[in-house]
Amino acid sequence: MLDACHICGELGHSPSSCRQAPVDYDEAGRLLIERLSSSSTAHACTRTRECRCPRCDASYGLLGEAILPLDKHGPLHSIWRSPHGGGSVFVGGIGAAKNLPLLQRCGITHVVQCMNRPSLNVQPGISYLDFSIEKWRETMPTSARHRIGLNYTQSVGPLGEVRWVERLTRTDTVEDQELATAVGDLFAPVVSFIQQAVDAGGGVLIHCFAGAHRAGTTGVAWLMHSDGLSAADATAAAQHHRPCIDPKAYGDLHELLLLLEAALSPARACAASAVGQN
Repeated sequence: MLDACHICGELGHSPSSCRQAPVDYDEAGRLLIERLSSSSTAHACTRTRECRCPRCDASYGLLGEAILPLDKHGPLHSIWRSPHGGGSVFVGGIGAAKNLPLLQRCGITHVVQCMNRPSLNVQPGISYLDFSIEKWRETMPTSARHRIGLNYTQSVGPLGEVRWVERLTRTDTVEDQELATAVGDLFAPVVSFIQQAVDAGGGVLIHCFAGAHRAGTTGVAWLMHSDGLSAADATAAAQHHRPCIDPKAYGDLHELLLLLEAALSPARACAASAVGQN
C-alpha cells in the first residue's frame, strides 16, 4: 500500500502522479509544440527556467523563437472581437510576443504576460500586465486552500470503459463566498486591463510559452467574463479559433475555471433578476 502523498496528503497515489504536483508549463508548452511540428529540427530545452537573470532570459527567448515558427497552429489567433468594433483579444506564444512587426500588423497595443518572466518580452509602445496564473493557489485564502479541488469518481461508459467524472468540491456558504471573492480578485486586474484596452479599440495579446495552457486558460476566463459563458462553452469557443488551447492538459487550470464559473454565477443571477424586474 502506498504511503500518503506528501503533496496533497491523500492515499492511493505517488507524488509523481499527484494532480496537485507543480507543473513546468514552459516545458509542457515546448513539448506540445514539438508534437505539433512536422519538422525534425526541434531540440531539447536548455534548462534556464529557474534563473531570472537577463542572460538566461535572453537564451530562453531564443529557444522559443527557434521552436515556435514551426508551430502549425500559428504564433497567435484572435479569439474575441468587440461587438462594437475595434478591440480584439488574441492568444499566442512567446514567438508572437517577440515579433514586433507581427504585433503591429495585428494591432496589438496591450500584452498579458502569463510566463512569470516579466523581463522576457518587452516591446516599445506596448503596455504590459504580468499575470502568474500558474501560481493561483498561492493567492487563495489559507482557510480555503485545503478545500479546493476536484473529486474524481468512477463511472462506466456505454462500452464498459471506466470514465472519471469530475465534481468541484463545495462546502458551506461562508467559505464558498470567501473563495468566490478570492477568485474574482485574482482575475479582476486582468479583466480590467483587457476591458480598458478593447474599449479604446486596442488589441490584446495573452501569451505564455506555447499559447495553449496558461494563456489559453486566461483567454477562456476572459470569454467567461465578456460573453457570460460557462467554462465548457468558453473553452470550446476559444478552441474553435486556436485548437491547441487546453486548460485540462496539465495541472489545475481547469479547476480554476470551474471555480471562476461558480464565482460568476451568483452575480449573473442577480443581474438577470434586476433586468427582469425593470
